[in-house]
Amino acid sequence: MQNVELSSTYEKLLSSIDWWTDAHGGEKGTFTSNEHANANTKSRLRMVTLYQIAGTVGGMVVGTGNKVEDYGIGFYTKYGDGGVDIAPIADLYKTEVWELGRHLGVDPRNHRLLLLRWTVGRQ
Repeated sequence: MQNVELSSTYEKLLSSIDWWTDAHGGEKGTFTSNEHANANTKSRLRMVTLYQIAGTVGGMVVGTGNKVEDYGIGFYTKYGDGGVDIAPIADLYKTEVWELGRHLGVDPRNHRLLLLRWTVGRQ
């Protein structure tokens, strides 16, 4: 598993937006204080990183969204975790994903299959 540290990049982005706002007569935090928007920005930053790595190695970005969460109720970030090249488990319910994991011999204590572990927002 590889770690890509993005927390400092995220903080620098917000700082740059605050600087720009202040330089143009606005109030600091105007565009960086909304927690929902900030969470979506983190997801989009991860996606930019995934596409950079995939593009460098000639790979694809593979989605991990299942039938209900991403493709049923639409619980994903537009241009973030929803922006993938292929979504191989999009038609599977979560229980079917778990069943597939058992069939493939995935350790049930490891409920996430990750190629990259992200550290955005983790301290």
